Amino acid sequence: MSNSLENSEEKEKILYKSNIPNPIPSNPKTVLKEFLSLKKPQIIKLSISAIIIILFGIFNNINILGNPIPENDCYRDMGHEWFRPLNYYFRGNKAFCNFVCILGSLTIDIIFLFSYFSWAIYAVDWRFGATTMMFYGIRYIMNETARLRIPYLVYFPYPGFPSIVVGYIQGSDNFFSGHCGFPIISMMEFIWLKKFWLAGYCLCVTCVEWFLMCVSSYEHYTIDIIVGIIFSHYITIQGRYIVKYVYDKFKMLDRLKQKNRAELKRIKIDWDNGD
Repeated sequence: MSNSLENSEEKEKILYKSNIPNPIPSNPKTVLKEFLSLKKPQIIKLSISAIIIILFGIFNNINILGNPIPENDCYRDMGHEWFRPLNYYFRGNKAFCNFVCILGSLTIDIIFLFSYFSWAIYAVDWRFGATTMMFYGIRYIMNETARLRIPYLVYFPYPGFPSIVVGYIQGSDNFFSGHCGFPIISMMEFIWLKKFWLAGYCLCVTCVEWFLMCVSSYEHYTIDIIVGIIFSHYITIQGRYIVKYVYDKFKMLDRLKQKNRAELKRIKIDWDNGD
């Protein structure tokens, strides 16, 4: 019996050692031999690595070799340049301008109201509230830390229709876009609440806000829109884990499950599976 146990342990050790990747050899001959016996996936990855290294070397040194004196005015937004004719049309047609501004402000106001109503009625935790506070808190800190210049040709007039969320005061609080970021946060929340038609509406509103804020009015730089969308998605996921960590830390999760068992079943949320 003991011999069989020893044999099994030896087999496990052999298997364990065989699964350990080989360390990088220090002998030049061994390195050359392994390099000449590379397989196809390794050759592809090595080629991609070489291309990346060469591109970094070129782009990081081309200014030094070609033009060591940088331009004084570094502002350029390719997205604004692509859609400049539409911006001119937007500025020159007051009816179209008012329609797009009202459409943008009204749609995001509806999301704002629906999101907080759904959070208050259907959600069983503080995730959405914590996420929006983190999103706008970080945005406020970034805008107070570094003020950006107002985009060139910006035109965002008050269309005569009040808005809860959209402020028609032209300022330098550009980075990052809350108009496109907040609908993404709401979209993620509605997906977790299994309300997919509202999630689809949020996605449509994001497209409307991008059209209004970047393509037509130039209220935001193109990079504001892109970073706002990416960061809102990221902060939503992180806010979810932060809230769950707090519930676990203070042992609130079990009480939440017991107290809201019917609500959890109704909206199909399973905390144990990460939802």
